[in-house]
Amino acid sequence: MPHVIMGTGGPKLTNDMPDAVQIINNSIPNVSVVLVGILMLILILGFFGDTWKVFGIKYHSIIIWTAVLLVLLSFASGAGWLQTYRLPYWLSDPSTQAMLIVILIFGLVVWFITKPDQETQLQQQRRNERNQERQKFMNMIFPGKP
Repeated sequence: MPHVIMGTGGPKLTNDMPDAVQIINNSIPNVSVVLVGILMLILILGFFGDTWKVFGIKYHSIIIWTAVLLVLLSFASGAGWLQTYRLPYWLSDPSTQAMLIVILIFGLVVWFITKPDQETQLQQQRRNERNQERQKFMNMIFPGKP
Protein backbone atom coordinates (compact mmCIF):
# COMPACT_ATOMS: atom_id res chain seq x y z
CA MET A 1 0.00 0.00 0.00
CA PRO A 2 1.51 3.33 -0.97
CA HIS A 3 0.20 5.17 2.10
CA VAL A 4 2.08 2.75 4.38
CA ILE A 5 5.30 2.93 2.38
CA MET A 6 5.37 6.71 2.02
CA GLY A 7 4.08 7.23 5.55
CA THR A 8 1.82 10.26 5.70
CA GLY A 9 -1.10 10.50 8.09
CA GLY A 10 -3.09 12.94 5.98
CA PRO A 11 -5.93 12.15 3.60
CA LYS A 12 -3.58 12.52 0.62
CA LEU A 13 -0.17 11.05 0.11
CA THR A 14 2.88 13.14 -0.66
CA ASN A 15 2.45 12.44 -4.36
CA ASP A 16 -1.26 13.49 -4.31
CA MET A 17 -2.55 9.93 -4.57
CA PRO A 18 -5.80 9.25 -2.72
CA ASP A 19 -5.61 7.08 0.37
CA ALA A 20 -6.84 3.56 -0.44
CA VAL A 21 -7.96 2.88 3.14
CA GLN A 22 -10.01 6.06 3.21
CA ILE A 23 -11.67 5.13 -0.09
CA ILE A 24 -12.53 1.64 1.21
CA ASN A 25 -13.86 3.06 4.48
CA ASN A 26 -16.06 5.51 2.57
CA SER A 27 -17.38 2.93 0.11
CA ILE A 28 -18.26 0.06 2.49
CA PRO A 29 -21.44 1.73 3.83
CA ASN A 30 -22.56 2.53 0.27
CA VAL A 31 -22.04 -1.07 -0.83
CA SER A 32 -24.02 -2.38 2.13
CA VAL A 33 -26.88 0.00 1.32
CA VAL A 34 -26.91 -1.24 -2.27
CA LEU A 35 -26.96 -4.87 -1.08
CA VAL A 36 -29.86 -4.15 1.28
CA GLY A 37 -31.68 -2.44 -1.60
CA ILE A 38 -31.14 -5.45 -3.86
CA LEU A 39 -32.43 -7.81 -1.17
CA MET A 40 -35.50 -5.59 -0.65
CA LEU A 41 -36.16 -5.64 -4.39
CA ILE A 42 -35.87 -9.44 -4.54
CA LEU A 43 -38.24 -9.74 -1.57
CA ILE A 44 -40.79 -7.45 -3.23
CA LEU A 45 -40.58 -9.34 -6.52
CA GLY A 46 -41.10 -12.64 -4.71
CA PHE A 47 -43.93 -11.31 -2.58
CA PHE A 48 -45.95 -10.00 -5.53
CA GLY A 49 -45.33 -12.82 -7.97
CA ASP A 50 -47.10 -13.65 -11.17
CA THR A 51 -50.13 -15.20 -9.46
CA TRP A 52 -51.25 -12.18 -7.42
CA LYS A 53 -54.76 -11.11 -8.49
CA VAL A 54 -57.37 -8.69 -7.19
CA PHE A 55 -60.88 -9.20 -8.58
CA GLY A 56 -59.41 -11.41 -11.30
CA ILE A 57 -57.02 -8.72 -12.57
CA LYS A 58 -53.25 -9.06 -12.23
CA TYR A 59 -51.83 -5.95 -10.61
CA HIS A 60 -48.36 -7.31 -9.94
CA SER A 61 -46.54 -5.11 -12.45
CA ILE A 62 -48.07 -1.89 -11.09
CA ILE A 63 -47.30 -2.88 -7.51
CA ILE A 64 -43.77 -4.02 -8.35
CA TRP A 65 -42.92 -0.78 -10.18
CA THR A 66 -44.45 1.31 -7.40
CA ALA A 67 -42.46 -0.63 -4.81
CA VAL A 68 -39.25 -0.26 -6.85
CA LEU A 69 -39.87 3.47 -7.15
CA LEU A 70 -40.50 3.78 -3.40
CA VAL A 71 -37.33 1.80 -2.58
CA LEU A 72 -35.29 4.00 -4.93
CA LEU A 73 -36.88 7.12 -3.47
CA SER A 74 -36.11 5.91 0.04
CA PHE A 75 -32.45 5.26 -0.72
CA ALA A 76 -32.05 8.48 -2.72
CA SER A 77 -33.52 10.44 0.15
CA GLY A 78 -31.24 8.67 2.62
CA ALA A 79 -28.21 9.42 0.45
CA GLY A 80 -29.10 13.11 0.41
CA TRP A 81 -29.74 13.30 -3.33
CA LEU A 82 -33.21 14.78 -2.88
CA GLN A 83 -32.49 17.91 -0.89
CA THR A 84 -35.30 19.88 -2.56
CA TYR A 85 -37.86 17.09 -2.05
CA ARG A 86 -39.55 17.32 1.35
CA LEU A 87 -41.98 14.88 2.93
CA PRO A 88 -44.87 16.21 5.00
CA TYR A 89 -43.69 16.94 8.53
CA TRP A 90 -45.72 14.12 10.09
CA LEU A 91 -44.28 11.60 7.61
CA SER A 92 -40.71 12.67 8.33
CA ASP A 93 -40.98 11.40 11.90
CA PRO A 94 -39.28 7.96 12.19
CA SER A 95 -41.87 6.71 14.70
CA THR A 96 -44.70 7.51 12.30
CA GLN A 97 -42.84 5.83 9.43
CA ALA A 98 -42.27 2.70 11.52
CA MET A 99 -45.91 2.63 12.61
CA LEU A 100 -47.16 2.96 9.01
CA ILE A 101 -44.82 0.21 7.80
CA VAL A 102 -45.93 -2.14 10.60
CA ILE A 103 -49.61 -1.46 9.89
CA LEU A 104 -49.17 -2.02 6.13
CA ILE A 105 -47.19 -5.24 6.57
CA PHE A 106 -49.66 -6.53 9.16
CA GLY A 107 -52.56 -5.75 6.83
CA LEU A 108 -50.88 -7.53 3.92
CA VAL A 109 -50.13 -10.61 6.02
CA VAL A 110 -53.72 -10.78 7.32
CA TRP A 111 -55.09 -10.36 3.79
CA PHE A 112 -52.83 -13.08 2.36
CA ILE A 113 -53.80 -15.48 5.14
CA THR A 114 -57.56 -14.86 4.99
CA LYS A 115 -58.09 -14.49 1.23
CA PRO A 116 -59.86 -17.38 -0.48
CA ASP A 117 -57.42 -19.53 -2.36
CA GLN A 118 -58.19 -20.15 -6.04
CA GLU A 119 -57.04 -23.75 -5.80
CA THR A 120 -59.34 -24.41 -2.83
CA GLN A 121 -62.36 -23.13 -4.77
CA LEU A 122 -61.47 -25.47 -7.64
CA GLN A 123 -61.10 -28.36 -5.21
CA GLN A 124 -64.50 -27.51 -3.67
CA GLN A 125 -66.09 -27.52 -7.13
CA ARG A 126 -64.56 -30.93 -7.91
CA ARG A 127 -65.72 -32.27 -4.54
CA ASN A 128 -69.28 -31.09 -5.26
CA GLU A 129 -69.18 -32.77 -8.68
CA ARG A 130 -67.98 -36.05 -7.12
CA ASN A 131 -70.73 -35.87 -4.49
CA GLN A 132 -73.34 -35.36 -7.21
CA GLU A 133 -71.95 -38.34 -9.14
CA ARG A 134 -72.07 -40.47 -5.99
CA GLN A 135 -75.64 -39.35 -5.35
CA LYS A 136 -76.62 -40.35 -8.91
CA PHE A 137 -74.94 -43.74 -8.46
CA MET A 138 -76.71 -44.30 -5.13
CA ASN A 139 -80.04 -43.31 -6.74
CA MET A 140 -79.41 -45.91 -9.47
CA ILE A 141 -78.71 -48.64 -6.90
CA PHE A 142 -81.45 -47.63 -4.46
CA PRO A 143 -84.07 -45.89 -6.62
CA GLY A 144 -86.65 -45.18 -3.92
CA LYS A 145 -84.29 -43.75 -1.29
CA PRO A 146 -83.48 -40.03 -1.11
